[in-house]
Amino acid sequence: MNYLRVMIKEGWQFSERGVRSPEIENIFNELSSTIYDIASTAPQIATITFALFSRIIDSRSHRLLHSAEHVPDLLNHTLRFGAFLLIGLSMFIAITNIWLAYLFTISIACLAYSVFLVLYDLNKPLEPGDWHITTKDYEELLARITQ
Repeated sequence: MNYLRVMIKEGWQFSERGVRSPEIENIFNELSSTIYDIASTAPQIATITFALFSRIIDSRSHRLLHSAEHVPDLLNHTLRFGAFLLIGLSMFIAITNIWLAYLFTISIACLAYSVFLVLYDLNKPLEPGDWHITTKDYEELLARITQ
């Protein structure tokens, strides 16, 4: 329960910055020593406790992996430059009707901007957006445990 409380309260901010929380690390050390104590006092449930602890560690690793930015800066800047270049150069396509040229440029701009928004949103999973990771599941689990 301590892990959930600390994770909800401050661990999320550490994950956003890509830094390990010292308090969460201490909780994991205490938890692992408790598991080893359980294994030495009650060997009949040792395999179950080790399996559960392994799943906790795996889930934490997945959370840390998915909270990181995945698109390299060079690719991000290249995509931005390409989108702006596409919008800028689309104005020079020879279309005789000015309204069709305007409509064509606006549609390309909307498409490029949409691609840029999706990439930005997916690259920052902890910032609020359409696809982001929240502490909602941790809060629900903590509420169920404390009841």
